[in-house]
Amino acid sequence: MAITFTTTPINVAIRTAQIDGQVPDTKFFPETTLICGKENATAWFRYSDDDYETWSAFLPLHMWLAAPRVRRLGSGYRRAFELRHIDETAFRSEGFDLLVEKGVQ
Repeated sequence: MAITFTTTPINVAIRTAQIDGQVPDTKFFPETTLICGKENATAWFRYSDDDYETWSAFLPLHMWLAAPRVRRLGSGYRRAFELRHIDETAFRSEGFDLLVEKGVQ
């Protein structure tokens, strides 16, 4: 008797609440780093500044790197983030480190 395994992609979608740091100032987002297990896969990261109405283009986070990160994420007042992973590889993540710098009001 032969056993047949089918591969089905794992579809992960994680969306944050809107982050404003409880301050009425513009924030700058220099970079974010995904804290994850090393896999031969890519996760995708994007953000929204207008209550989830429109989104930036997806930016790749290559999970095989020592520190999968994206840089130059612009500025915003209140921002939500989304992380996507669709692959046949495992997805193990603890979260992401987001660097935020306070701007002026």
